Amino acid sequence: MTYKRLNLTERKLLSKLLKEKYSKATIAKILGRSRSSIYEEIKRCSYLKEYDPHKAELLAIEQSSLRKKGKGKLNVFLINKIEFLLGKWHWSPEQISARLKRDGQYISYESIYRYIYSCSDRQIKSLLINNLRRKKKYRGHKRRSRKRETLGKMTSIHDRPSIVDSKMEIGHWEGDLIIGKDHKSAILTLVERKTRFTFIMPLGVKKDSEAVLQALLKAFNKLPKELKKTLTYDRGSEMAKHLLFTQNTDIPVYFADSGSPWQMGCNENTNGLLREFFPKRTDLCKPAIEEFDRVQNLLNTRPRKVLGFDSPIEALTKELDISLDLLMKIPNW
Repeated sequence: MTYKRLNLTERKLLSKLLKEKYSKATIAKILGRSRSSIYEEIKRCSYLKEYDPHKAELLAIEQSSLRKKGKGKLNVFLINKIEFLLGKWHWSPEQISARLKRDGQYISYESIYRYIYSCSDRQIKSLLINNLRRKKKYRGHKRRSRKRETLGKMTSIHDRPSIVDSKMEIGHWEGDLIIGKDHKSAILTLVERKTRFTFIMPLGVKKDSEAVLQALLKAFNKLPKELKKTLTYDRGSEMAKHLLFTQNTDIPVYFADSGSPWQMGCNENTNGLLREFFPKRTDLCKPAIEEFDRVQNLLNTRPRKVLGFDSPIEALTKELDISLDLLMKIPNW
């Protein structure tokens, strides 16, 4: 049996019955239609506050035209719908495109973006851009990034010994990068979880896996064995040589889950403190090595509430049979 779409008379009756609070199943019986047809008809117009038979008829005509032509192009009807969904409901172009596709309207989100950024009416263009997630005034091409180094075989943070979580013993570290202006420079930071003792290692423009490996080896080679137990890091490609690091130091590396900065709270908080001295968009190649040493000493000698207002160096000297003078020499790179 050939399926026929609802006509305007049926849509008017559907609208009347909906206002009178009839169930969809009952409406289907009255109209002599299947339940699924009624559900789909209402769903197709779900962007409206209430079902409007005349707008539903126009939408059906538009969809029929698009099915005959194949891929759709933006027209006045679609533009009005896109502006409504973007402006009223704050849907993203990708969300709008996906939902239009369900209704047989094949408009890519790139076409929607092109319409927004090429809109001749400046006021409408400004309103539309302000309803986008990022609100960028201009839309550039996507960056083609270089092929990232892979981490290969790695051990999850969920397999880390429970003693590390408890912060009951020293020797467990968290590491991460602070990225400088235009992603062209970086410093590597290491924070001991229990005492908050911190290393700051400038990498300059060389922030690849080899540079990070050498900085880590240099840092841990200066430490007594009591401070060389584990390292927790995020899943950045700069740790692609983590197996080589473990091979040279016997220190296992555990990787936090993607997009879970709270799993490395000690390092995240410390990097936040460092932003006082190295704000975002700072060229991290410019400070002299003495400046990094100065900031590192400031952090390590500053009283911390989490340590009962001991400094990290004081907390560390309580844990180790080591002199304060020797600890003060460790930061010198």
